[in-house]
Amino acid sequence: MDAWLEHLVREIIWKAIQDEVGSLEAEGAALIESELAGLTAGQKLSSSPLVQVAAVDDASVTMLVRGRFKLFGGAVAPFIRIELRVSKTVDDQLDPPITILDWESVVGDLQITKAGVFSAELGFGYSDGAWLGRGAFKVVPAGFGLDLLLGGLDDRGLMVGIDLHLPAPIPLGSSGVVLIGVGGDFAYNFVPRLNHGVPKPGGWNATDYVLWAKDQNLDRWAPGPPDETAVGIGLHAGFGDLSTLGRMITLDPIGLAVLTPGPIFVLGGKGKLISTETITAEGYVAVDIPSGSIALGLDVQAIEKFGDFTLMEAKGSLDAFFSFQHPADWYIHLGTNTAPIKGKVFMALEADLFLMIGHAAVPAPDGTLRDDGIFFGIGLAYGGKWKWWIVEVVARIGARVAVALGWNPLELEGAFSIYGELGLKIWEFGFRIVLQTDLTGHLAKPTQLTGDLHFFLDLPWPIPNVEGTLAYSLGEADAAPDLKSPLLVGSGG
Repeated sequence: MDAWLEHLVREIIWKAIQDEVGSLEAEGAALIESELAGLTAGQKLSSSPLVQVAAVDDASVTMLVRGRFKLFGGAVAPFIRIELRVSKTVDDQLDPPITILDWESVVGDLQITKAGVFSAELGFGYSDGAWLGRGAFKVVPAGFGLDLLLGGLDDRGLMVGIDLHLPAPIPLGSSGVVLIGVGGDFAYNFVPRLNHGVPKPGGWNATDYVLWAKDQNLDRWAPGPPDETAVGIGLHAGFGDLSTLGRMITLDPIGLAVLTPGPIFVLGGKGKLISTETITAEGYVAVDIPSGSIALGLDVQAIEKFGDFTLMEAKGSLDAFFSFQHPADWYIHLGTNTAPIKGKVFMALEADLFLMIGHAAVPAPDGTLRDDGIFFGIGLAYGGKWKWWIVEVVARIGARVAVALGWNPLELEGAFSIYGELGLKIWEFGFRIVLQTDLTGHLAKPTQLTGDLHFFLDLPWPIPNVEGTLAYSLGEADAAPDLKSPLLVGSGG
């Protein structure tokens, strides 16, 4: 931790302890240690800033320090929240005689504004031995804006990003494109924090860098390995169409990043159609040279409203992966069985679909995706819930089909389901009936056709509900897989 901040916090804690127990300036180490040992969890030592005992153990006291810290002679006063551990052993060589053992967390924010002139905001934190921060500066009359990102700062390196927002779009010649903003990132001895810092069996590949690019959390960078010099450079910009100066089509930001050691290349960004959030997209392509892999990840979302009423809503994804070191591991996913492409119109008609091709696309009997092949499904549903005063009506009907064709091993599975629900409720009294029938089949080993009809009748109290299932099976019953789980339930219904 920086010496000036450590000294400032030690003085705040020392003053708070004396406010609670009395002056300790002329006392010896034994008495001061006795007072520290007498502190209890939850004890409040001062109010401005707040200093409170969070926890106590045999050797230390964990304290919460929270409030506005006057810096630079009081010119600025950011709000800071700190959790740290203080030793119960006094060091006579320090002034004040307090030893900070560990900084558990530091977060804060600062806002400076001058009406009609400028505004500045800064959020910052300290975690795992590195400083993090994000800020914005805007000159109001000119419309000029600057975004700053501190992804990490320690004694070995830093990661910093700068985005410049132009006061007006700049036409790029006769290309039909305008420039909205520019920016860049630079990292030295900081590397991407893949999978939120959790190790991955088998090592990293291009898919991990696509997921990392989509994650815009402040702590997505981590200090690099001490035995390697890591360098990352990124350039990006914002573009729009010339005819509407970016109001119709916007790509902001979109760019390229190069990370070493590796190297790893990440290309992509965000875009939207029309200046609202009607249609938005975010996509990245990553090339990971060490693992010999390429990955694509694209997310699209669309929503159209009329006032507070949603006319249409849809979202979906496209993911792909190719490996030169393991060619059989390729796949293409247009949606997935757990996150299909979904659409809803007038809040009543719903549809979803997915198509998965390649490695580990087909569900095994236990529902896990581990067989190679093609797996696709589609579902339709209509209905909803309507309420007038004390009367509530529920009416829904839907159907779903899912088919899986595996080539490693060779197999064919199919499933079909129909669902219906009807209910009427007046105040707290009513009834509801639900019918669902499922039909599943599998070949070649085992060759089997199974089905069931499930019914549920929800009757008003105190009449007991009626529920039951009628099931049948044809074919090899001794080794029948549970097809209903991986095909129908797993298809994102």
